[in-house]
Amino acid sequence: MLDDDVLRCSVDDLVAALRQALVALVPVADRLLMGWRVEGEEHVDWELLSSAVFDACVGGPVRAEIGRVDDELPLARYDIDQMDFARFSWIRVEAPDHGDCLVMIRLVTGSEPFDSVRVVSLDPVSGAARGRLVLPYERCRFAFVRRTRGGRETVVRDVTAVE
Repeated sequence: MLDDDVLRCSVDDLVAALRQALVALVPVADRLLMGWRVEGEEHVDWELLSSAVFDACVGGPVRAEIGRVDDELPLARYDIDQMDFARFSWIRVEAPDHGDCLVMIRLVTGSEPFDSVRVVSLDPVSGAARGRLVLPYERCRFAFVRRTRGGRETVVRDVTAVE
């Protein structure tokens, strides 16, 4: 295996790459009249595009992570606000003054493009959604929570992904 085939970075870096890519796509979306600014009113093609960018920047490296196990639950899909996350692994959001189990749903726009994170607070036992909130991106840190069918959870902050 060549070193060129190995990506080593933090989950923070993966989400930062997602954010950077979404910001870079804003002129394209504007040119094609794909609404992206107002949460809940995004154009369907913007949703497809942002989901694909998430898969390339975050999902792909997480799926290729060397610590992957056979009974790992799939990563929750980007931009899908679910009522129950019990059957998924997820991107956890850690923020000051928020001790709850927070799961990233999507990056959203406040005063600047994608300067905030829409999260859902989960019941730590059942995985059921309890509430949603928006946090400033700059105050958030991210980790991958690898969950298995057997109930194990491993928090991954640094990814080593092999192509």
